[in-house]
Order: sequence, then structure tokens, then C-alpha cells
Amino acid sequence: MADKWKHTALLVIDMQNDFILEDGLMRVNGGKAIVPNVIKAVEIARQRGILVVWVNCLPFFYLLLVLHFLFQLYEFS
Repeated sequence: MADKWKHTALLVIDMQNDFILEDGLMRVNGGKAIVPNVIKAVEIARQRGILVVWVNCLPFFYLLLVLHFLFQLYEFS
């Protein structure tokens, strides 16, 4: 059975607290509802030997804040 899943991966994209916490800046209504299904999918994938890849992308707003901080910290001009 493992050979069947040898060339398969499960991508879990942007499972970030900020999307589900009540005070999260990027809160998504209903976001918490998908968490149990994601957990189940990951469990099944691991049982079958499927590679699980977690991908987290910074929202553009946060990326701008980080870049702003770095420019201030290192005084780029």
C-alpha cells in the first residue's frame, strides 16, 4: 500500500493562529471549523506514509512590517 502513495504529498497551506484566533488581525470567519478536518487529513496521510508539507506565508501586511523594521534596524537607504 505504501508504494501507492510514494509520489504523493499533502500540502497544508497557511494554518496560522492569526486566521482563527478571536483577536487575530487576519481572522477568518469560520476558520476554526476546518481545523478538525485538517488534523484528520494529516493523521491519515502520516498513517499511509504520505509526505506532509506545511507551508506558511506571511500575509503581505506583515511582510511590509518586517521589512520596515529591518530597514529601520539596519538603516538601509
